[in-house]
Amino acid sequence: MSDYDQICRQVRPHLVLRAGGAEDLWLWEHAVRVMRLVRFLCKVPELADDPPDETAALLGAACGNVGWALEVRAGDLHPGLVLHRPTNEQQREAAITALPDLVNGMVSPEVIQVAREAIRQSHDRFTGTPEAQVLAEAESLADMGLPYILRQLRRYAAEGRSLADLIASWNRQHEYHFWEARINDGLRFEQSRVLARQRLDAARDCVRQMETQLTGGDLPATP
Repeated sequence: MSDYDQICRQVRPHLVLRAGGAEDLWLWEHAVRVMRLVRFLCKVPELADDPPDETAALLGAACGNVGWALEVRAGDLHPGLVLHRPTNEQQREAAITALPDLVNGMVSPEVIQVAREAIRQSHDRFTGTPEAQVLAEAESLADMGLPYILRQLRRYAAEGRSLADLIASWNRQHEYHFWEARINDGLRFEQSRVLARQRLDAARDCVRQMETQLTGGDLPATP
């Protein structure tokens, strides 16, 4: 069994939440997206001279957002608001503390320490640690495109806001070049920027269709 498969099997129960008696897979599926991106980014040309420890980076991806799950289970957060903003320092430190118990002897203490440091430094855009660079890049990419739209749908529903509000917010972001700045200033690797633009094009088409159908723009003209 690969490190990826082992990590998935070990960590999944800690990230699957419950909402209304049913499983809420949102946080877990986010972690899976981040892990897949980590595997891709560990091989980018920019890191060829200082390759990251892929297992440690995967652990950081799997466990880095467990702080959200802890808050939901403590009753401090509505499940619909999970990941509604970037993970904060308190949540990262909760994940760092929990990580050894989550992996339960699956990897060496040295790999666990690299993973913990990757989580801690992942918010620092100037970090020189390759595992933290990969983790931060993967987190950013995982939130671009259609997953961002789905995240906002969950958040707006939890806050009692409308689809029209979501569309208006998306349109303002494009009016002020929010995503362009985020790609150019926030992503380190060229392959990341290419992928981000592809994903944003798909999301733009989705929102355009949503707006058309919401406003009846696709209906035949009436006499």
